[in-house]
Amino acid sequence: MRRLAQMALALSLLATVVTATFAETTHPVSWWQARAEEAFARLWSATEAPAWLAGRPTVTIRPDDDPNAASRILGGTPDHLEIGISVNLGLIDKAADDSVDALACILAHELAHVVLGHHLQESRDRLRALQQEDVVLELATSREMEIEADALGAKLAASAGYDPGGTVLAFSHLRERLGDNSFWEALGGDHPTYTERLAALDKISAELWQAALDFEVGVDLLRAGNYPCAEQCFRGALETFPKSPEVHCNLGYCLLLQYYRELPGDYWERCDLGQPVPIGYATFLPVEPRRAGLTPEQLAALRRKWEEAVGHLKEALTLQTEYPLAMGNLAYAYLIAPDGPLAAIAKETMAAVPLERHAEDTRWAMANNMALALKLLGQPDKALELLRLAPELVSSDAPAALAKSPTINLALLLAGQGTEAERQQAAGELETALRELPYPSAQWQYTYPRYLSLCRSLGREPRPESKLLAPRPREVSVHFLCREAALYLGTSLQAVVRRLGSPEAVVPFGGKSGPAAAGASAPLASWRYLSDGLELTFFHQSLIRARLTGSSTAVAVVSVDGAETGRLRLGDPVASLDKLLPTFDATVRLGDGRPYRYYSGARLAVLVDAGKIKALALTQGPIS
Repeated sequence: MRRLAQMALALSLLATVVTATFAETTHPVSWWQARAEEAFARLWSATEAPAWLAGRPTVTIRPDDDPNAASRILGGTPDHLEIGISVNLGLIDKAADDSVDALACILAHELAHVVLGHHLQESRDRLRALQQEDVVLELATSREMEIEADALGAKLAASAGYDPGGTVLAFSHLRERLGDNSFWEALGGDHPTYTERLAALDKISAELWQAALDFEVGVDLLRAGNYPCAEQCFRGALETFPKSPEVHCNLGYCLLLQYYRELPGDYWERCDLGQPVPIGYATFLPVEPRRAGLTPEQLAALRRKWEEAVGHLKEALTLQTEYPLAMGNLAYAYLIAPDGPLAAIAKETMAAVPLERHAEDTRWAMANNMALALKLLGQPDKALELLRLAPELVSSDAPAALAKSPTINLALLLAGQGTEAERQQAAGELETALRELPYPSAQWQYTYPRYLSLCRSLGREPRPESKLLAPRPREVSVHFLCREAALYLGTSLQAVVRRLGSPEAVVPFGGKSGPAAAGASAPLASWRYLSDGLELTFFHQSLIRARLTGSSTAVAVVSVDGAETGRLRLGDPVASLDKLLPTFDATVRLGDGRPYRYYSGARLAVLVDAGKIKALALTQGPIS
């Protein structure tokens, strides 16, 4: 996911010439071999393999100074060819500049030749003639084949989560260092120059750019908890990358969280599951209490949403086996299945990927969910072991309220079967958690009645709700002021046009079927006022994100309890930020991949670099 989320910026290279000084690789062949194996496994997952291939091609990094890469027939039968792909270290030196993305694009280009069946018939004829000889045959290619492989290779790289701009980087470096008429596969064929190939790549850039932006914005909106918008973005990306496990995984996750937040309140009373944790960016949603019940039609629609989410997560695993994020969320889906938890299937799904294989920031969530499955399966001792471990694994950037789930689940489990001392300790833990949870969140409302029940069984005087609520903080708000026009989240598109006029550029999201130009008909689009350094994202004509970048002259106006207390500008020292706002309580990444400080009360994200404010964004953040 994080690679695709950054590709939109790099895709702008497709229309430019990239230059860089030559820097030999600092890594040995063994290091590059390991990177090549990892990259090719992802590329292969995103590839529709032709039936005539005997299996997945082998990949070899050779300690050869010649700047060359090739696809070769290693053996097999005329109907089941064995293919090997090799890349010389000399090509990596001159083309990749230590970029794994560039290596992945080289491999993707060679794989594209294979998938497209270039010179397949000629190769089969030669194989028949040389079947008894110890000979490997390279695939000679033409000008048209190279252009075709460039286009498919860029798409394969993007589908696998690599920056397809790595192809541009490699071509530009090779043109600079080897001359425009050289090419790594120059086997006597009529090959295009690097300049010609860069121009041809530019023709497919619009489609890749659109899909990359769809994915980037989808990831941002998913992190922000704006699931309907994120869903539309991922469906758009899926049009271009139908075989991308990352797109399927994120779309499935997005649908699953919409299902989760729409579950009726009586679901949790019937299941008494505890507090499962989605694997990724979501918070415990929704903040508002759930509805008491749903009509049969609403329940049927909810079930369909769950089934579609599970379908996309399974497809992600078909495309990329042992994909931890997809496995974790598929298990989460089984824990909150429409008819109640499918604990055995959830446990089996989670067990397929050991805890240590998951990213550090999701291990605690996996431990929490596995514990819930074990509890439901009648293994409370193992559940206790994991729940005692989970809080130690919680990452520093995990949403504060969500990170309380393992502690609450542990307390509730001890409340039912612990010793007297453990039950008293559990009551204290629940009191502490309730003081720190947002009120009246679903998480708070789930925990409080169970805390009351535990206190009654212990003969302990429970704290009333009023004593467990944190003091009301001062209300901090932020809006942008651009050319004396005030911009708030929720501002209508029409109001922005009246105040700022038409934008210099509009980027629609949601796929190729969406409108291609500016206009209120775009359900999800980014309006760019380039001269003001202002980027506005609208969903159904309502402002859902605003960002100031570059040399913007707009300002962020900070108010406390309705009164202005100061203004923030790009280039201001970080001291001015600390003076006007409380300590930030989360971290978000907005498209460019860099961490922004997020102030949830003000819904403000701030990028700080070298002690100065580099970018400001108004956006719904990771804490709902």
